[in-house]
Amino acid sequence: MTRKRKSKADPVAERPAPSARVAEAIAAARTNQDAHPVRPTMNCEYEGNAFSIRPAHNDPEGALAFVKDTFGTASGTYVTALILQVVRALGTNEAAQDQTMLNSALAFVGAVSPENEVESALAMQMWTTHSLAMEMAGRIRGARHIPELQAYGNLTTKLQRTFTAQLEALSKLRRGGEQVVRHIHVDNRGGQ
Repeated sequence: MTRKRKSKADPVAERPAPSARVAEAIAAARTNQDAHPVRPTMNCEYEGNAFSIRPAHNDPEGALAFVKDTFGTASGTYVTALILQVVRALGTNEAAQDQTMLNSALAFVGAVSPENEVESALAMQMWTTHSLAMEMAGRIRGARHIPELQAYGNLTTKLQRTFTAQLEALSKLRRGGEQVVRHIHVDNRGGQ
């Protein structure tokens, strides 16, 4: 039995309605969305070789304040430098793709909720490391030869380990470098 592929994408109207349970879950998810923090978003534009980042709304001072707050800093220059670094590291010179990556990075940094410039730099490194790990993992599927497969696999593994180390560094930074040691006394008298 062969399946026919549709040449056009399915219009939404032709798809079946969600089941009652799925519709209930969707309604709950919509309600939960209001409880999540709002993250800043920016627009990326290329005009020739010039790259610009603009707010997604008409309040540029408010957007800058929002992004600075997200990064845990009062420095607009610092924020601009970090944003340019992540776009250079992950950018494609395709405005829509770079905008998606930048806004994803802003959401990630917001989730980390850095308290200062050191934590926000680490958060951006973590986002970049994660993004590159996922890119390398995606390239594994397209590898045609064993050395290529091994190279992408090794890079993926190293990047994932680096991400874990960065997460541990953030945790240690927030603890003030203190190591937590718990002593547990087990009384084993009379037990087996």
